[in-house]
Amino acid sequence: MRNYVIKAVLQNVNHPEYGVITIPFPIFPAEYDRVLKTLATMGIGKATERDCLVKEIDSYYAVLEKLNDAEVNIDELDYLAKRLDSFCVGEDSQFQCMAAKLNLSDVKDFINLTFCSQKATVITDFSNLEQVGKNHCMARNGGSMPADQCEKLNGKMEAIRLIQQEEGTITPYGVVYDNGMKLESLYDGKHLPIYLYDEVPAIVVLSVEGGEEDTETLYLPYLDSHMKRALERLGVSDVKDCTIELDVLHTGYITPMVESLFTELFDIKEHLDTLNRLAKCAKNSDQKQSEIFRAIIEYTQPQTPSEVLCIAEDVAMFEAVAGIKNAEGYGHYLIEESGHFEYDSNLDDYLDFKKCGEKHMREDCGVITEWGYLAYQGTEPAVKAIMERRAAQMQEDTQGMEPTMC
Repeated sequence: MRNYVIKAVLQNVNHPEYGVITIPFPIFPAEYDRVLKTLATMGIGKATERDCLVKEIDSYYAVLEKLNDAEVNIDELDYLAKRLDSFCVGEDSQFQCMAAKLNLSDVKDFINLTFCSQKATVITDFSNLEQVGKNHCMARNGGSMPADQCEKLNGKMEAIRLIQQEEGTITPYGVVYDNGMKLESLYDGKHLPIYLYDEVPAIVVLSVEGGEEDTETLYLPYLDSHMKRALERLGVSDVKDCTIELDVLHTGYITPMVESLFTELFDIKEHLDTLNRLAKCAKNSDQKQSEIFRAIIEYTQPQTPSEVLCIAEDVAMFEAVAGIKNAEGYGHYLIEESGHFEYDSNLDDYLDFKKCGEKHMREDCGVITEWGYLAYQGTEPAVKAIMERRAAQMQEDTQGMEPTMC
């Protein structure tokens, strides 16, 4: 079973004596820098050049054999593999048939075809005209149709009408009807369109003054090599020469308040590395950790991007219990649920849950927030300072009221 979409054997066209490298695509993020380093030793793999000669292509998409003996850019090939990896059953046939019909052989055209081949109708089995007709109608409607309309549709009649009235093209992958599809240049051969192959917390879009149509997208968390190659394609050497737009896709860690720190209160260019490290924390977190992080941020009200990152990288050092309303509730949690004590419900009348909760809150400098109980148990000075500052603010805000436990 293939664990790749495309496997390509690549060579330096000017120096075949440097040998070949076989690369499976898409490239795993953990392998990306290693691949670039190996390509660099062969004098190829540059960000802005098609300098990799394809000696052999192995893929389920046999039509890509047209790339043999072509020169490609490594990021183009990786992007094409990611696009094809997202295709479902049926879309693969549409892509191959239209590529064959149009006689495509350029990686740029293959990439652009991935955005529009779904408009074509492909027949690979004439024995089920009912399904052929329904597939045709869905293709003309962008690939979907309301279930009730699909059920009422006379698919066989639609299929017969298509076959009798339209001229299909026979390809090795089926008979294709283009339905008026036009190959548009969404990819200009330089800047790859935004495409969310993996689930990411956010993206940043880079552009340069006077060239707003030329944009590069970084998917957070990105590698340093991703940034370097994006800047090369934009023709600048420093991210400070770029305009940056942040698009938050998942607010688990980059909440609206956190986003405002990076985009409104501070210059995102100065804190892009901090944002990237924060995205890495988000990428590696689960739902529970994200909930705890949001609770800590809501309570501590960090004042800088760096403070947000300190908390994100030390979330595991917080004791956090959702739903705790007061010291007595925390005492109940400690005795009944935490596992720190042997609990016997017959002793409830003899236990002072409030006193137990207060004692432990005092020892751990724990606080009750709207979310629940929080106590920092780590050693990071910056996080300790944030917690102490917030506790002092809370105490100041509640002067004359019942004091906090820490």
